[in-house]
Amino acid sequence: MLKLLREPLIHFVLFGALVVLVDGVARDTSSSLSSTAASQNGGSAKVVVDDALLRDLRSQMRERLERLPTDTEFARAVDNWITDEVLVREAIRLGIDKGDPIVRRRLAKKMAWLVGARQVTAAPSQSDLRQLYDAHRDVYRLATQVTLRQIFISDPSHGSPKQAHQLQRRLQAGADPIELGKHSDPPPGGPVLRGRDFQRLSKQFGAEFVRGLGRAPTDKWLVRSSPKGWHVLRVVHRRQGRQLSFEECRARLVSRWQIVQAEAVRHAALNKLRQDVVIEGWPR
Repeated sequence: MLKLLREPLIHFVLFGALVVLVDGVARDTSSSLSSTAASQNGGSAKVVVDDALLRDLRSQMRERLERLPTDTEFARAVDNWITDEVLVREAIRLGIDKGDPIVRRRLAKKMAWLVGARQVTAAPSQSDLRQLYDAHRDVYRLATQVTLRQIFISDPSHGSPKQAHQLQRRLQAGADPIELGKHSDPPPGGPVLRGRDFQRLSKQFGAEFVRGLGRAPTDKWLVRSSPKGWHVLRVVHRRQGRQLSFEECRARLVSRWQIVQAEAVRHAALNKLRQDVVIEGWPR
């Protein structure tokens, strides 16, 4: 069977059948579209292009184009919307939306968005914000960041670090790291890693790389290994992490509170919708 499906003649026959099928569907759709254009009100179906729709279309285009649309662009967008509306109505009339998991999921996501789109108009109190701040202090922190200068020795096999320690001694004795770096391998991330926190460094180079960097003096060269090779490095600058004050976080806290409240509204609305229906056959 698999051998038969690989035959070019079979492909040709299947493609021909598909063309005939699509052509037939197109003819049926075209015919039915013409017939459904009629309605009881004046013999024509009505598509209303009101001011609210035009405002929405113009706003969407401005956001997408990052400028106001030209008259020609806007007219084309309105015409495209009308075409889409006609096609959507016909698709619904033909039942194309029924039983399609993609359409079903898109409708569910759209409805979930509409349910959650109700804006939270109430302003948070000082107590609300303080409670949120105290519950998530770990989020509102500035992580310790370091700026490193490094010289790199590529050694995927992780053999003896002898060469790295030789470089360390020369640098500690006052050798110019820029000159030594010219004769070494190109370091990953560049010779200077600026303002990196330990989480980012650990993700890029591994836990061994960041060991002791939080306490290392700025005048001492260190040897560290990573999956990429050997690094001879020095902490050039360190900015200690600290807890952000409540006032520094106020704007973020207000935004966070609004998100939490909107999510609560959405969940309540979804629960109300579920309570309004009878579910049969589940749970079992």
